[in-house]
Amino acid sequence: MSDAPRVSRIMSQSRKARKARVRGVGAKCKDCGTDDPLVLLKTRPILCEACKRRRDEKSARDGHHPSAKANSTFTIPVPVNSHRRLTDAQNNWDPETWRNPTGCPLRAAAGCIQGFIDTCKEMMDAMLAWIVEMLEALSDLLREQLGERWWVGTPLEQWARPPE
Repeated sequence: MSDAPRVSRIMSQSRKARKARVRGVGAKCKDCGTDDPLVLLKTRPILCEACKRRRDEKSARDGHHPSAKANSTFTIPVPVNSHRRLTDAQNNWDPETWRNPTGCPLRAAAGCIQGFIDTCKEMMDAMLAWIVEMLEALSDLLREQLGERWWVGTPLEQWARPPE
């Protein structure tokens, strides 16, 4: 097995760290508070791409080629900040797949699959990650207000796991 996935992750982390250094430690968008260096711009005040576009009354959506333009003309509308993260993910791909200069159908298929994976990860992060934080905060609140095993005797007890 190739070291490509590990090298790609290292390269991605390096790009993100470089952008974070340029924006400054602890930099956040003035309008929405996002701290993702991949979407923060070199503006004063610091803004993410989406908030900058909102201020400029421009569309906060972009057309993204999930399979890379060289592999398919198919595009999907995505929020601009997601587009920046998805494009960064494509920078982790094997360059031969991303550029596909010969039009190889196997490279195109690889691009379609990798693009689908990257897009699903972005969607899951955008649509589901906040729910984990909310459920954990609610669990803490219920434990504080109702006790350690607050779910006992409620309909939620059916999903409880026995303590180890």
